[in-house]
Amino acid sequence: MTILDLIIIPIGWLIGNIIAGILRGTGFDRWYHVVNLDKTLGDIVPSKIVGTIIKWWVFITFFAAGTDVLDLWPLSLLLSQLASWLPNLIVAVLIIIFGWVASNIAATKIGKKDIETAKILAVAAKAIIWIFTVLIAFAQLGIQISLAENSILIILAGIMLGVAIAIGKGFGNLIEKKADRILRY
Repeated sequence: MTILDLIIIPIGWLIGNIIAGILRGTGFDRWYHVVNLDKTLGDIVPSKIVGTIIKWWVFITFFAAGTDVLDLWPLSLLLSQLASWLPNLIVAVLIIIFGWVASNIAATKIGKKDIETAKILAVAAKAIIWIFTVLIAFAQLGIQISLAENSILIILAGIMLGVAIAIGKGFGNLIEKKADRILRY
């Protein structure tokens, strides 16, 4: 281990800790409680999670540079690829969290409506939001999802066609009577 490694690796750890501290100091946790995300996500401390991920990302980036100096190219290559993929993982996790929150909010709002099928519609809305959220997160991670995407779009199109036919049949007689009256005048 060279002197440069002894300097690079601790600097990476220090910068990661500084970034995590800055994130905690920005008041992100207060915002988290103000918008009631703590009820949806539980006792998770978001600044701690994001700060830890960023700290490790910075550390891995600096560690990759340290292994590159030591001419440990297989380890350096692996760490460099991991460091370049970690932002995609962070974004995918954020997508999942926002999808979870959005699905819970939508299900709660729909479930409070005063109609017979509110509970069924709430569950359906939550499921649809979750499906699209997971598909978007997988795409962010670089996982090929074109077959799943196409299958879900076909299923959704079939459901929408069924709803359209049901509405057409249900309102068919009503519209026919109204149109008949309109045409007589």
